[in-house]
Amino acid sequence: MSKNRSELSSPGHFKKSYLSTLSRIFCRTALQDLALGRPSKILQDALLHTVTELGLSKNTRLDEAISLIYDFLFIHYRNEYFYKNTVANKVLLGRHSINTTTMFTEFRVRNSIADVLMLNGTSHIYEIKSEFDSLDRLDKQLQDYKSIAEKISIISTNKHMEKLLTLDDPLIGLIELTGYGTLKTVRKATSDLSGLDHQTLFDSLRKHEYMALLRNLNINIPKVANTQIYGECYSLFKQIPISTCYKSFLRALKNRDKTELKKKFILDSPSYFKALCITCPLAKNEMNNIKLSLETEINHYLN
Repeated sequence: MSKNRSELSSPGHFKKSYLSTLSRIFCRTALQDLALGRPSKILQDALLHTVTELGLSKNTRLDEAISLIYDFLFIHYRNEYFYKNTVANKVLLGRHSINTTTMFTEFRVRNSIADVLMLNGTSHIYEIKSEFDSLDRLDKQLQDYKSIAEKISIISTNKHMEKLLTLDDPLIGLIELTGYGTLKTVRKATSDLSGLDHQTLFDSLRKHEYMALLRNLNINIPKVANTQIYGECYSLFKQIPISTCYKSFLRALKNRDKTELKKKFILDSPSYFKALCITCPLAKNEMNNIKLSLETEINHYLN
């Protein structure tokens, strides 16, 4: 018989050495294993620990087992994924709507990787600093993010908040992920378009996106060799006022990889998998495989 959620609050039920193994369930590789219906060493390792430590029956459904693991890790091992997933649940699906807002994770901006980029009528980057993270590169990251985002917020733990409050830039928002799983606004992010940069906006677009953007602005693209398309298009792009580029950039990214089927899949997915399901490109049969896999008994993954 499995332990209930109140019992999960005791760290004695798990050795610290297990936590990293368990947390790997919430990575793209594990979700792709489910999507492709292939054997998963990640799932097998995590579930073996779950059966041992939580006393789960091997007849327990996979979705129930993963839910219990998520609850425990949220209390004792809140790594970056739990912050991203909370943003997905509380901000994208709670405060906004999947029909009007697009969320990206691990979005490259110059030499930095933004943990979460949220787009609707504006752009908002959420940079995560968990208790396992250092603040050493933060200044450089924030400078990079200003080249693409109108608003920037740092989501962190109480451990870092005192130091974060000393940041020179009062326009940067500060949000605390509380022990209750809520997002507490310590300082609201302020709109700032002064750092927007033509090159960074352009480099964030795919070829078909920047070509469509130029055409939508009634700009003719020269007929040149494929090797010259990037340079020619950028030369045209950088002549457009930055405010127009920014608005066009928002429209282009909001529609990227966004289908009615994918939106329904995200809405129907378990709360613990929201950020993963948003991030991973999935075909229709792969979405179905994930749904069926979660209904399967964990004994299937232990053989």
